[in-house]
Amino acid sequence: MNHFTFSGKSVPVANYVACRHTPARTHLTGFDTLAEARQYITRQEINRAATSRLTLAIVQMDNDQVVHYQRWSRPRPMARLLSFFL
Repeated sequence: MNHFTFSGKSVPVANYVACRHTPARTHLTGFDTLAEARQYITRQEINRAATSRLTLAIVQMDNDQVVHYQRWSRPRPMARLLSFFL
């Protein structure tokens, strides 16, 4: 896990942050590995049916800098059907 200095103290920074955005709030959860973050997002995706206005993402961190942001999108059934015929 990376660290950065905040108010003279060394603070751990997660390598990957899973983001769960709703219109009311944003919930962030830190993970050491991408596999752990993906597993968390997958569990959130299963519960997503109840909340259609939920956005899921994984942020890759390097120290206290954002390196990569990937928004999680669910494959649409019609798109899968069309790709089958193409």
